[in-house]
Amino acid sequence: MRTQVAQPERSGRADMVRRGFLAGSPIMLGYLPVALTYGVLASQTGMNNVEITMMSVLVFAGAAQFLAVSMIAAGTGAFEIIIATFVLNFRHFVMSLSFVNRLKQMALKAKLPLTLGLTDETFTVSALYKKEAREEYAAYFYASLIFTAYMSWVGGSL
Repeated sequence: MRTQVAQPERSGRADMVRRGFLAGSPIMLGYLPVALTYGVLASQTGMNNVEITMMSVLVFAGAAQFLAVSMIAAGTGAFEIIIATFVLNFRHFVMSLSFVNRLKQMALKAKLPLTLGLTDETFTVSALYKKEAREEYAAYFYASLIFTAYMSWVGGSL
């Protein structure tokens, strides 16, 4: 009688992308209405669709964008908005350090771009998927999770 030893399941790139999308889907469902609300409020301050969308593309930080919109409506200058955004989002530096530390087996050149897409939600969901960090194509999983959230935020604000 032959016994088979269970081999660890190896996931390919496409499977990791699919799993990352599925992991990011709840974030997408939460981001769409909030991003839509941001878009409506921003348009009421006089921002046009290009400005609203570009802020989402470049900033990708909902709280900072809501803050910026209210500061723009109050006539605050760009320097003050940038400083307030930096202070408000300083926690992202700490989250990035924790995230990078969890992905010890991943190359630094893959980790650093992923930190740019961390939000409170993507950080939390990524922390729930610890097993994926040890898999061969972990970067694809985390990139698709973050990309799903990013595109839903940008699309919702558009």
